[in-house]
Amino acid sequence: WDYVRGEATAAYTGLVTRAERAVVFVKPDVIVLYDDFVAPEPATFQFMLHGLSAFTLDETHQTLHIDQPHAGLAVKYLAPQPLAFTQTDGFIPPPKMRNGKAPFPNQWHVEAALRQKALASDTLTVLIPYRAGAYRAWTAERVDTATASGLRLTRDGKTIGIAFRKHDATRAEWDGKTFDAPVIVNGL
Repeated sequence: WDYVRGEATAAYTGLVTRAERAVVFVKPDVIVLYDDFVAPEPATFQFMLHGLSAFTLDETHQTLHIDQPHAGLAVKYLAPQPLAFTQTDGFIPPPKMRNGKAPFPNQWHVEAALRQKALASDTLTVLIPYRAGAYRAWTAERVDTATASGLRLTRDGKTIGIAFRKHDATRAEWDGKTFDAPVIVNGL
């Protein structure tokens, strides 16, 4: 598996006091995002996805799917509170094309936003791409401790656990393990 973490607080020009994203890629096809945001006052944190066709949304289960001719993507949000989904398409204003190129293709946009304002949000998002016609069912559940935010993902009878050490923790405990690394992956 691979891990990367980025920090983007300055990009939000004072709207947040922390904006960090960590990504774990469990090969060959499991991607987990960990978005850790803190604001100076309560906010409705929003997460955006974009695609070339409409998404199938299931707000009750906090999932969405998008299918293209050759591939698809299944997504599940595991947020501290349920997210509200909104889907739109197009651009306002429309993009301007240069050099006489073909028109910009239409895109669909999904916004997943906290329903209630909060000072912080540490949201886990699971993304599983698949080839057309090769989707395999899976489930994911969020499992938190005082020092880690994590999930258990089950597919084909096998479960893996992925947990991220919380920002202020120097050592984390999760699923019977203690770790000081920024992330732990169990069950591979």
